[in-house]
Amino acid sequence: MGRVLRNMNSQIQEKLTKLFNSAYFISKENLAFAKFPELCKLQMKNGLDLGETYLNDHRCKEFIQSISTVMKNDLHNQIQPGNLFSSLACLTKQLTLVLLRKKLYLYELLKMAWL
Repeated sequence: MGRVLRNMNSQIQEKLTKLFNSAYFISKENLAFAKFPELCKLQMKNGLDLGETYLNDHRCKEFIQSISTVMKNDLHNQIQPGNLFSSLACLTKQLTLVLLRKKLYLYELLKMAWL
């Protein structure tokens, strides 16, 4: 998708960016895809140039699917096995320290109870 956008002229790229942002808003707010054309009409009425194409609910669905794919890929790249292992190792170390402190605290309580 990134290669396609780089090859477009800047005006088309701006319009598509605005349409993707609008579709993302529709998804984020759990609105029906059918609201997309009306949202675009409102934005155009307020002076935003969105062009004349891609202003329907079917394109909204395609935009959201593309956004979802990119987000899933980004998340997948962030959660690599090496990263996950180091996070788990750090978490294990922290939990071990907490447990040792609690054991020491309990030991100190028991020792004081016998005195």
